Formats: sequence, structure tokens, C-alpha cells
Amino acid sequence: GLRWRLTGGDGGWGAEVGPVGSVPVADRVSRVDASGLVEEQLSALARSEAVRLRDGLDPGAGVVWGMVWLDRGPGESGLLVWVVHHLVVDGVSWRVLLPDLA
Repeated sequence: GLRWRLTGGDGGWGAEVGPVGSVPVADRVSRVDASGLVEEQLSALARSEAVRLRDGLDPGAGVVWGMVWLDRGPGESGLLVWVVHHLVVDGVSWRVLLPDLA
């Protein structure tokens, strides 16, 4: 589903799953320097990045997910923000994906 694209329109809606390698991952994954941020600042940055990712979703163009790594630097735990359109991942799917991601 992460290679999914919404198709159709007036003649009816459909979905197409692109072949392996069809998603330009470099366009969907980014890194933000979050070193030196306290928890409150990190939370605010995470919310801001989640909104940015959400606003960039475009199922018709095949943009159904995005990730940003909030990198806190060496020796610090960073934070991954992953936004996925509900058309391709639902509550049941998250239970499958999250253990794989971990």
C-alpha cells in the first residue's frame, strides 16, 4: 500500500500499486537537526513536521506517506514522525507495520 496511487475521477475511482522501486524514497524521507532541543521544543517540532507531512500528502500523485527523522545528535534518542494517508493504512495495518518498523 505504500506504493499506492489514487486513479480515476469522473469515470470512477480506482487504485494502482506501483512496482518495487517506483516510490522516490529520498523525496519522502527527510532529516531535521533537533540537537539541543528540550522535550517541549521537540514536541512542538514534531507537531509542526507532522502537519507539514500531512499537508504534503497527494494520493492522486502517489504521495501517501512521508517521514522525518528529528535527529537529536550522538548519544540522544531521536524521534521519527511518520504520516501515512488513511487510504493505505488503517488501525489493523498499524499493528502489523509498527513491530516491523521497531
